[in-house]
Amino acid sequence: MNTRKRRLTGRCATEGPARWAGTGSSVPPQLTASAITCAALAWVTAGGAALSVSGLLALAQANPQGPTVINGNATFTTEGNKLVIRNTDGTVINWQSFNIQPGEHTHFQQSSAMSTVINRVIGNDPSKILGLLTSNGKVVLVNPFG
Repeated sequence: MNTRKRRLTGRCATEGPARWAGTGSSVPPQLTASAITCAALAWVTAGGAALSVSGLLALAQANPQGPTVINGNATFTTEGNKLVIRNTDGTVINWQSFNIQPGEHTHFQQSSAMSTVINRVIGNDPSKILGLLTSNGKVVLVNPFG
C-alpha cells in the first residue's frame, strides 16, 4: 500500500515531509481536534482512504487539554508523553478536558509538599485517568461529569 506524507501547517496539509510547522518535529506541540483532523487528512493512502478520524480524535483526549490559569501561577511543558505542570500553592486551573491515556504521565511539580492545586474541568466529558498522575503535593480534580 502506497502512503504519501503531506506537510502539516497551521491550517491543514500541503505536500512535503510530515513535520509540524516551525518545530521541525513530527509530533505536534499540543494536539487539538483541528490538528487531529488535519493529521487524518494528511496521511492519505493511494486508494484515497484516510486514517480513522475517530481513532485520531482519541489521541486528542491524551493528557489534560486546554488549560486556563484562574488563580496562582502555572507553566506547562510537554516532554514526550509526559505533561509537567509547575505551579504555586493554591493555583486553580480550568481545563477543557482532563484525561490521561495508558502510557502517558501528567506530573504536578508544586512549590512544596504542602501545596495544593485545584483542577476544574469545564468540558462536558468525564475524566479518564488510565495513565500516571503524580505530584509532590496535593492534586484536586473537580469534574461535574465524572
